[in-house]
Amino acid sequence: METIILSIINELKLDNDEIKNIYNYGSWVYGTNHEKSDRDFLIIMNIKDENQRKSLEFDEDFDYFHRFDLRRLNNCDVTIHSCENFELLLEKNYMLAVECLFYPDEFILRNNINYKTIYLTKYYNPLRIKQVIFYENNHSFKYVMDDDDDDDDGIHSNFSQLNSYINPTIDQFLCNAIQTTTIGEDRLLKY
Repeated sequence: METIILSIINELKLDNDEIKNIYNYGSWVYGTNHEKSDRDFLIIMNIKDENQRKSLEFDEDFDYFHRFDLRRLNNCDVTIHSCENFELLLEKNYMLAVECLFYPDEFILRNNINYKTIYLTKYYNPLRIKQVIFYENNHSFKYVMDDDDDDDDGIHSNFSQLNSYINPTIDQFLCNAIQTTTIGEDRLLKY
């Protein structure tokens, strides 16, 4: 694995001293990889040059999904975040960032900053986790339904009739979700 990481660092001309954390994520972590599976790496860097440091831009409906720089090298997908942006993802309880913190050691390839402690002491928010899980599921469901647009007309027209129910605003979606919120949490979500 070290050979792969060094190859990525050299190919992308990264400053190895500025790389703080490296996580291997995706199918290799979940055990769903096969012989043609790529490797997915998340690299957290201390980017000193403010001109190179880019702020994350989040979607308007819910500050969760965002645009990011994904680089493909051979059989590897590499995402690079600044330390500041990675901590922002933790603040938003972004599931990929959070799950990386709890991976077995074999998938945490470098861990110079203890983001797990930072997350648990500053950003762990059960209500937000519920929101992002519902949001990710809703987003995935819409994606699957959009892929089914080419199905027979009966299914498509039924989907179109239900679209206003299936595609609510994020606030409606969260408030109408399965009763997993307390009354106080529900009030926070609605207002």
